[in-house]
Amino acid sequence: MTRKGTQQPKAQWNFDEINTLLTYLILVKSLMAGVTFKEATFNEAAQQIMSKRTHGLLKTRAQCKNKWTLLTYHAILAYRSRSGCHWDDEHGANINGPAAEAVWEEIVSKKV
Repeated sequence: MTRKGTQQPKAQWNFDEINTLLTYLILVKSLMAGVTFKEATFNEAAQQIMSKRTHGLLKTRAQCKNKWTLLTYHAILAYRSRSGCHWDDEHGANINGPAAEAVWEEIVSKKV
């Protein structure tokens, strides 16, 4: 909800927009501010995906940030729900070894 109480339209994402967003964020991961990216990075991400839009409104900084948050949040939930997998806010997933890496890769490659 905005300050005036009107709801912003939901963003409709296509595969190319999501793929471009993730590719861009991976490319600029050195610009992370702690565990996420700076606002300026999400502004640039919105510019990067502009040409990939097939329907809906152009994506904003806030929508790019929200998409990133949702994608990482759901990946973490899926990972920690697996038997033997762990996540905590201090150490993250602490993925060590090829078996743990394979589980993580399987989760993040399933659905974009």
